[in-house]
Amino acid sequence: MRPLGACDKHKDKQVELYCKDCNENICVLCLAFEHKPHETAEIAKAAKTFSLQIDSDKEQIWSQLCKMREKSKEKGKKRNEFLKEVDKAKCEIKETGNEVNTGWAKLSDTTLHFCL
Repeated sequence: MRPLGACDKHKDKQVELYCKDCNENICVLCLAFEHKPHETAEIAKAAKTFSLQIDSDKEQIWSQLCKMREKSKEKGKKRNEFLKEVDKAKCEIKETGNEVNTGWAKLSDTTLHFCL
């Protein structure tokens, strides 16, 4: 088992740097031989940068979540209003149907009496 903070490739060296190009912690030997042309930062500074980015992302996510919740409430209200209108239209259709049936029945009765 390697010691905490030890380099994966150079077990006797501690990682001190973060390679931004490879997204991994590295030791100074890794920097000298494998990551020389890469952009690097001290691990603490890289961690602080990640922490700030995470905080910023979290704020953006919460902001979008709040907007989505508000839109969802608005859609729910519009849906309920629409369903009320549908129920109202159903009642009007039933009433009109009843009026037509009543009128048809009266017309049928009148026609039957007229024919007799």
